[in-house]
Amino acid sequence: MKPPGPEAPVVLVKWYDYAKWLLERVENFPKSQRFVLGQRLTGQAMDVLDLLVEASYAREKTNPLFPALRSSPTAVSGASRQKQIPSSMIKPSLIVLPLFLALLGTASAQYQGWRHSGSIHLLTTADGADLPASCSEEDFPVLVRLDRDSFPFGEAKPGGEDLRFSSASGTPLAYEIEEWDATAGSASVWVRLPTIKGNATQEIRVHWGKADAATESSGSAVFNESNGYLSVWHMNDPVKDVVGTLASKDNGTSATAGVIGQARHFAGGQGVFGGEDIVGFPSGATPHSTEIWFKTQASNLDLVCWGREGGSAGKVRMQLQSPPHIYVDSDGGSIHAEGVPPASQWSQVVHTYDGEMGQIFLNGKLDVRAPTKTTMNIQSPARLWIGGWYHGYNFVGDIDEVRVSKVARSADWVRLQFENQKPLQTLVGPLVTAGSGGFSVSPAAATISEGGSATFSARAGGARHVSWSLLRDGVETVVSTGRLSFTFDAGRVAGDVAATLVLKAVFADGVKTKQVPIKIREHIPEPVFTLKVPAAWDGRATVEVLAQVTNLTAMRESGAGDLEVDWKVSGLAVVKETQPGKLILLRARSSGEMVVTATLSNGGKPVERSAAIMVTEPKSDPWLARTADKDEQPAEGGFYARDDSNEGTLHYNGTLDQPADSVFLKVYADGKPFKGQSAKPAADGSYRLAVKLKPGL
Repeated sequence: MKPPGPEAPVVLVKWYDYAKWLLERVENFPKSQRFVLGQRLTGQAMDVLDLLVEASYAREKTNPLFPALRSSPTAVSGASRQKQIPSSMIKPSLIVLPLFLALLGTASAQYQGWRHSGSIHLLTTADGADLPASCSEEDFPVLVRLDRDSFPFGEAKPGGEDLRFSSASGTPLAYEIEEWDATAGSASVWVRLPTIKGNATQEIRVHWGKADAATESSGSAVFNESNGYLSVWHMNDPVKDVVGTLASKDNGTSATAGVIGQARHFAGGQGVFGGEDIVGFPSGATPHSTEIWFKTQASNLDLVCWGREGGSAGKVRMQLQSPPHIYVDSDGGSIHAEGVPPASQWSQVVHTYDGEMGQIFLNGKLDVRAPTKTTMNIQSPARLWIGGWYHGYNFVGDIDEVRVSKVARSADWVRLQFENQKPLQTLVGPLVTAGSGGFSVSPAAATISEGGSATFSARAGGARHVSWSLLRDGVETVVSTGRLSFTFDAGRVAGDVAATLVLKAVFADGVKTKQVPIKIREHIPEPVFTLKVPAAWDGRATVEVLAQVTNLTAMRESGAGDLEVDWKVSGLAVVKETQPGKLILLRARSSGEMVVTATLSNGGKPVERSAAIMVTEPKSDPWLARTADKDEQPAEGGFYARDDSNEGTLHYNGTLDQPADSVFLKVYADGKPFKGQSAKPAADGSYRLAVKLKPGL
């Protein structure tokens, strides 16, 4: 760095001396501060120095620095550009240097005993959660997911007791550890941010590595009435309201994997009860919000319900109705949503009421045609259930992250928390630590056999956000976010297939991408088979249709010898049954051409074969006489089917309870004798009597 000449203005000389001094001192900063704070200080010092140099030696000026000192920064379009700096920025180091040192001293003193630190960036720009610049949310609980790709769990205490969060300037931030699994290398932590603004990048600091630190994790510090929360259930084990408002009773639910850490599985007849006489919940027409994550295959279910029956608009009963859509039953304030929550996938539902309007959001988006205007009258004291209503638990599936607030959450708030909490989240970037640098992916290309997999690792030092996407068949799909590694499963293919894995990283100076070509080679054979069928069938004799596989040995050697077979018959109605590897035809209902189709799959692309059978039924079928049961006797108003002689048969069979020489049967029609029969009982006392009946009798 060449010093300024003797003709340079005093302010330039002084700032040069300060910048040189600062660069030398930054080299001695603690490692945890050198990369982020030191880089920021030196970067800003050099930016100011650049502006001073340009202002000092610009050709068009009447006095070296006055134009720059007296004007606000402007940019001139076209071939030339002039930087101007406001006088407020050019205060000799008497002010700037003490300010920088004060900031450094505050941050260092607060976490002086912590050996390690790094930065995490929150992006609400188009490369992140994509919120408008007008958005500003206060006291927002941000979900930070830590993973072994960027966070060294071995440097922290076993349960994360020494974990701390702060603002970029060193102000401590309240946090709650919901999940910490050092063995698996994953953690879910809620951090309360004073303000999050739209279309911006925001830094938070992470500190760890202090052996004598006790945990400061506190759910009630992150979620409480000061940011609108009345009750929050993370649905982990044990089930509890982390705000501390309600004592929750878990009625038989079990732990399962959730969208955030653990969730609860409801098998039907199971649920969570929040209390009978809740006095602190919203009442009357006061604002409120209710939200839940859920996953199910069923419908006509209660999700989360609170309030009380009786009166108009006296409850919030959130349901998944049929056909699948969200319905909030509030009697006079009820709302039907329009979207269809995807079956067997996690969905987030938020219901808000601002004192006049009720709205439903599904997966971060407004899901009603128009807000419903109503005057609610929530009953108090309230009751609350998760997975049911009034102890009638009907939900079947999984539930995670249930919240009730005393405020109506804004549309931006709802969207921000969905973008933050969803599995492919867009808000929070990976941890950036000192010494991390470079931008690369290893391996840079890969050839994978079908059914195999490959793990790709990235270096993206200083990246504020990372994501992986897969480009295949002209369609690009995001497959992972926030991770510096990704495992690609090739799956099954028909023929060799080409794909491209794309790593996208957002840096302070722009977006960078790396493309990784992937070739998937076909390795596992698909079933090769023919159908063994008769050319003709009388529709009566039992026929077996076989799928004869010719490459079963090769499939087994490739580990794909298990076959799934699906049979279909078209053209005629038939009676049939299936057995492993074959279709059994029992009877046809008419004559004509019938087509039998078999579809075989061993995990790859299904293979289909069809064959036609000509069916010709006989003109008539032989009569099959029915054998009466040994105890069959006439029933009042009974029906007697006709046989091939156009007559019915009345059977009277049984067993005598005492000896007799003979038994007899007499049949009367219209009160007159019609026909009779007698017989000698068998040695065991059993007898069988039968009389033929004419039509119309």
